[in-house]
Parts: sequence; C-alpha cells; structure tokens
Amino acid sequence: MAYSFSGATPTVDTVDGRRQFTYVLLETEAAAASEWTITGLPRICTLTVYIAEKTAGAATTMQPALGTAASFTTTDKNFVSQEDAAAAYVNDQSTVRIGPLTDGSLYGRSTVDADTDNSITTVMVFVEGVL
Repeated sequence: MAYSFSGATPTVDTVDGRRQFTYVLLETEAAAASEWTITGLPRICTLTVYIAEKTAGAATTMQPALGTAASFTTTDKNFVSQEDAAAAYVNDQSTVRIGPLTDGSLYGRSTVDADTDNSITTVMVFVEGVL
C-alpha cells in the first residue's frame, strides 16, 4: 500500500470575530519523507494547536515539520516550524505565525523514525491573522 492522507478540508468556525480552521489529518503508510498538503488557509494565520499521535506502525518517534512549499527543507526560505525534539506523541499549544501563503496551502511532514507501516492522526487549529 502507498502513502496517503485524508482530511485536507477544514472545519471553519468563527471565534471572537476571527475564522478558526480545524484540520484532522489521517496518514497511512507514513515514511520519514511523506508529505501532506492542506489548503484553504488565509494568507496570514496563526497555528494555535498541533496534536499528533502515531496510532500504528514501527516508528517510535516523530518530529513534525511545516513549510510553505512542497519539498521544503528546514534550512530554506519555505521552512516554517519543526518540533524541538522527536517524540511518540506531540501536543504543542504554542503559537506559530504563518504567512504570507501564496495560495492558502501549507505543507507538512510527520517525519517518523522508521519508514514502514505508520499511521498518524494529526489535529491542527489555525486562527485567521496574527495573534
């Protein structure tokens, strides 16, 4: 089976006059370089919640990273953020400012430590604008 992800369409709510976008991504067969894309974000937004859990597979840790273009690296201009340390479960509530996004797309990798049968569930919440 090949890598796949689902859940690239957000649930959109309004909180205190700002749109809030919640994505729930489900990855299967995730490897270290597997990359997902979410669309529909505002050009400038703030990530307020990032929760990732490995639900199956051989990996013992992951170190999620985000970028503004496909195939970004942690040393190029498209790099946004990466978890400080690899872990089996990620629950990051710090704010990360993102943008400007050219077309509302954000790219990410769970960056697991074993390239096999990994399944990962990720929940992300973004708020329109800068917090």
